[in-house]
Amino acid sequence: MSGAIVWRYTGTNFDQYGFIAYAPKTKTWWASWAYPNGGTGNESTKQSGHKSMWTGTIFDSSGKSYAIRDTYTVYSSTKFNDSGEENSSGAWKASYNGTCTKS
Repeated sequence: MSGAIVWRYTGTNFDQYGFIAYAPKTKTWWASWAYPNGGTGNESTKQSGHKSMWTGTIFDSSGKSYAIRDTYTVYSSTKFNDSGEENSSGAWKASYNGTCTKS
């Protein structure tokens, strides 16, 4: 991989640290992250453009795993939306929907 961007999201009762990288040979974007409680996750996509679907797996602090998917919509160079779903009980359900804006 040619490089990575590292991020950290924090908020009330929330802390996440991870990275995103691109593998030119396979044209794949990868994201991996960790939580302070020991949980981890990873997602990937080969899509690009203003809207993309990422799929992957979450491993919670007990070791249980379940499928996840995120739809990223880029509105501009300073604003994007991340809408996430999880399948932890045999059916897909919305888990979050957030918009990030650079100030």
